[in-house]
Amino acid sequence: MRLILPASTISCLVLAPFLFEAYTFSLYVKGDGTFFTFSGARLWFFLISELCLGTILAMLSSTFRGILLRLILSASALSILILLLFQFCDHRQCYDSGPGNMGWLTLWALLFVTVSTGMLVGLVLKKKADFANNKNHVRSRSIAGFVFSNTTCLFLAYYPYAILYNTSQEYAVGIPLLIYAATVPFALSGIVASLFDIRKALLSSVCIGMASGPVLIALFYSFRTSGSVLVPLVVIVIGTATTILARKYAHDLLAKQQNHNAYGTKKKAAAMACVVIITGFFISASHPFLDVPMDLEKTGSSGHQTENVSWNLPTYYSGLIYTHEHFPTKRVEIEVDFADLNQSILQNGSPVLAGMGAQSPNCCKDGLDYGYRADILFGSNGNRYLVARAWGVCDQNVACSAMPWQQEIHKGIVPLQSESRRVALAMEIDSDERFARWYYKTAADDRWSVFSSFQLPDIENPYFNIGDFKDISPLAVLFNPPSGVAHFYQFGIASSNKAALDYGKASISFSCPAYYTIDDNQRHCISEVEPVKDGGSHWKALWKWGATLPY
Repeated sequence: MRLILPASTISCLVLAPFLFEAYTFSLYVKGDGTFFTFSGARLWFFLISELCLGTILAMLSSTFRGILLRLILSASALSILILLLFQFCDHRQCYDSGPGNMGWLTLWALLFVTVSTGMLVGLVLKKKADFANNKNHVRSRSIAGFVFSNTTCLFLAYYPYAILYNTSQEYAVGIPLLIYAATVPFALSGIVASLFDIRKALLSSVCIGMASGPVLIALFYSFRTSGSVLVPLVVIVIGTATTILARKYAHDLLAKQQNHNAYGTKKKAAAMACVVIITGFFISASHPFLDVPMDLEKTGSSGHQTENVSWNLPTYYSGLIYTHEHFPTKRVEIEVDFADLNQSILQNGSPVLAGMGAQSPNCCKDGLDYGYRADILFGSNGNRYLVARAWGVCDQNVACSAMPWQQEIHKGIVPLQSESRRVALAMEIDSDERFARWYYKTAADDRWSVFSSFQLPDIENPYFNIGDFKDISPLAVLFNPPSGVAHFYQFGIASSNKAALDYGKASISFSCPAYYTIDDNQRHCISEVEPVKDGGSHWKALWKWGATLPY
């Protein structure tokens, strides 16, 4: 019985998520609409189940050595789960690994630190005094303290660091998030270290801080949105100092309080730490009201490119949305008139982009979708470029590695040679040849010409979505504030410079945004449009075309 219960619990680390995933996919195969409900709940089911099972594993162990052994076995079990989710599965069901194919590792790490945190909770709930200074278990207690301190840091820093590294954020959001990521996880890590009375405390604290930071960098390196070097360095330096100070302060405070009841004092401190750790994690994991505005100026060497060495800032965006209920189409168009634009005014500012964007769904991996844009880039050097881009993005669904990321899957930039001041843009998906194509034509030459194309991902549905997707979930507003709506088709203007954006809005106009019906291929101009309000340019959950322009 002593072996059966731990073995069963470890096997449940694999079985519970796998069976939940199998049932969710069966709903998709049957075309059951509740698939999306279960799909959205997968991440939270995985995390809560692994946290609870980790707690049970620790409560079933009588020694630190036994806990460490079970943590190793849990890591092996989670490796099997990752193989089942990413490799040994129906190609429609297999999880997406994201940029650099590293999503399997980040998901494994998230589940592992969740199990480890559950074990820390299990230690607190146990009746035996595992936190007492038992001289017979000094070595194993020190090792356990080092392990739990690091996994606590990784557990709390996982989502703040993923958001900082994987997305573009304004300073008003990014700076507080950076401060949190560089202090709170490391402070709790130092407090956990103090509970275990780790030998060579100063050296251990330095090692904890210096170990957690590089692990975070390694986990998210392939997901980064820019060549930023400042953010990870700041986290490592400030985090290490925070760990040292927090461990010393907590150790000294416990020493003053535990003269008469060492076990009781430590257990209360550990319980309080666990409550803070779990609460902090789930708040950062859900990140309510967080937006992910994109950096549309990052276009490449053929046009203008924004290089932020220390921070990846989004562009400001102003546009209009098509408010009809969403439906599929194979082609969308827009006409851009810039007869009143004087590009010499932009020479002291940033370039301006004007064009349209549309969403395209993935076939079965809920949370993974594609964004397409066709733009004209008006450079500060007086040149004009046609810009075609497509991205794959994840909104944190576990099927695409459980965190927000974006991956540019196509980029085409060509000079616009015509002197015409009116240019029409089109994006088209050819489902037969599995190609996406970008077209343009000018007022001087009324013929459509292809200026960019690429072969579609194998798993993508061969059409665009346009119109509004109104999520009826009461929590939708948390992820697409303020309305909770995703606007699949938009057209507008973007720039990183507020003055340039204002000038572009006054000098550039759009006409006849259009789509083609799938059944009869008839062209229809859109009339049901409204301006983007309160920064609500979301084209899917979390993701939007740019930041709110403050006035």
